[in-house]
Amino acid sequence: MLHRGKYCDGETRKPSVWTGKNLYGKLIGITDDYTRGDKIIAWLSFSYTIVFRFLLAFCGVIVWNLVSPWPAQWWSHYFLVISLMVPCVVAAVSTVWSMVDGVVDLCRLFRDLAVRRDKPLGDGRVEGHVSLADLEPAPKNEEKNDHDRSFYPKRK
Repeated sequence: MLHRGKYCDGETRKPSVWTGKNLYGKLIGITDDYTRGDKIIAWLSFSYTIVFRFLLAFCGVIVWNLVSPWPAQWWSHYFLVISLMVPCVVAAVSTVWSMVDGVVDLCRLFRDLAVRRDKPLGDGRVEGHVSLADLEPAPKNEEKNDHDRSFYPKRK
């Protein structure tokens, strides 16, 4: 229970070292627990917010207008693109991404539920500091199935 005591699988987490290669990832909050897809989402969110919205759309426009001011009619186009068009594209891409990921996870859920073995004592009760599910004897002919694997490959 809670991976303590005799339930600990022996896996301990060593502190990761800050290097030049992982500096930005650590500042953003990306850890070793992130999958490849999670890292892509985190980097795209960071890039959209900091690089595009702040550096390009804000600082870049300020510098441009200090050097060569825009005519008044350009500002309506600027706000149309920055406030409506780009967020609509970002919303469409993130919706499709989330929908595909949701369908994959839903298929995995139904596949795992189809091979699930019911444990009558596995209802979360604890007696004498031991889970009742651990006291239940395992069936002798229990087969290991491939459905216990995660969708994402394990890290080494």
